[in-house]
Amino acid sequence: MNRAWIPNSLTLGNLFCGLGAVASVALYGADAFREDQPFALFLGLALVLDVFDGWIARKLGVAGPLGLQLDSLADAVTFGAAPALALFFVLQERNPGSAWFLSLAVAAPIALGSVYRLARFNLDTRQSNSFIGVPTPANALMVTGYLMAVVLPASENFPLLPVTAAFSLFSAYALNAEWPLFSLKKWPATLWGLRYRLAFAASLLAALLVLGGAFAALLFVPLYLTASTLENRFP
Repeated sequence: MNRAWIPNSLTLGNLFCGLGAVASVALYGADAFREDQPFALFLGLALVLDVFDGWIARKLGVAGPLGLQLDSLADAVTFGAAPALALFFVLQERNPGSAWFLSLAVAAPIALGSVYRLARFNLDTRQSNSFIGVPTPANALMVTGYLMAVVLPASENFPLLPVTAAFSLFSAYALNAEWPLFSLKKWPATLWGLRYRLAFAASLLAALLVLGGAFAALLFVPLYLTASTLENRFP
């Protein structure tokens, strides 16, 4: 019996969570982040499924091209379109008098950069045990943190659209930049070699405890970039 249906079902579950995240913001707007946080719950479950579908596929020996394509298609929705649409809906809610196309233009680079990165990833043989550019799940986590920590509490005088446009362009660039980053598929052989990853985890935990979950999510990518750069420069 072909057991590939097991990891593929998890991947489709990831896609379902992406649809749920979009639906929660379309229905509840900013309240999707404030009341029971359904968007964050959907995204968190999708992150778990995204980690385990590939791991289970490798453990069962059923990793293959179909799973690879399914994973990228699901990630394009869950970690590309969903955070971009969430940003669009919340920007429109915060700026009801502005043209909807302006909010879409500000949010779109997140989805466009994510889809472009996923297409490149499928063709890039250099990323089997590490990443080049920020992975889409990490980027989606950063975007969610930005929404919750910056966009929602922003005052009326805060230049929300220009700042968000700059953030969105940075997101698209980080996804596709030639930045070598470590992954969970390959680990250093010694405890000393793990020092940067342990520092990364400790920094995230400190941010979570001191600043809260939103700021910890926002800082995930900067801390990830810093730890990966140190590991590559000073192994």
